[in-house]
Amino acid sequence: MSRKRKLGERLIACGGVLLLAAIVLLLYNLNRDWDAKNAGFEILSELDEAVAAGEYHAAPTDRTRVFPDDMDSVYIGEYEYVGYLTIPSLGVELPVCKTWSYQKLKTAPCRYAGTPDGNDLVICAHNYRSHFGRLSRLAVGAEVRFKDVRDVVTRYKVTASEVMEPTAIDEVKQSDADLTLFTCTYGGRTRYVVRCEKQGTR
Repeated sequence: MSRKRKLGERLIACGGVLLLAAIVLLLYNLNRDWDAKNAGFEILSELDEAVAAGEYHAAPTDRTRVFPDDMDSVYIGEYEYVGYLTIPSLGVELPVCKTWSYQKLKTAPCRYAGTPDGNDLVICAHNYRSHFGRLSRLAVGAEVRFKDVRDVVTRYKVTASEVMEPTAIDEVKQSDADLTLFTCTYGGRTRYVVRCEKQGTR
């Protein structure tokens, strides 16, 4: 057997292995996305019931308050939620965890910093299709709504978007935007960031 033929067979075999690995990775990601979507539906249902009943845990307002940007919340399972995010143009409605961690991000978007009242709310999520995977399609002028556990709805309008380095933590949090949404781009090398301006509350 010639060297060229052997090399060709090896390359074909390597290509097959890489293709199989890509398929396995795709199926794994689709499965995680599906699990997150189903978990989100269940959490939203319980969150709606709690908000309708006025059953939430009020954040401390005196000097014992640990975090100056604390928010009222509802316990659902092992996590606390501060409300939910709606992006009509993307058909997205998602619960938002009170604080963020990599484990929590597998279930729902998380509050990264700030509050609606402080005009500095920052929310992060995985790039699952059912979470922030389509964030780059969000056009300037699109509406975004955040409803907290007190049943207060804050409306926002998208004003800008940008791609940032994963190390630009301060730049993501510290801006003139009233609401910032961000997620990893595919591959995780950069962050896709959307800035929004408050339009009012009800």
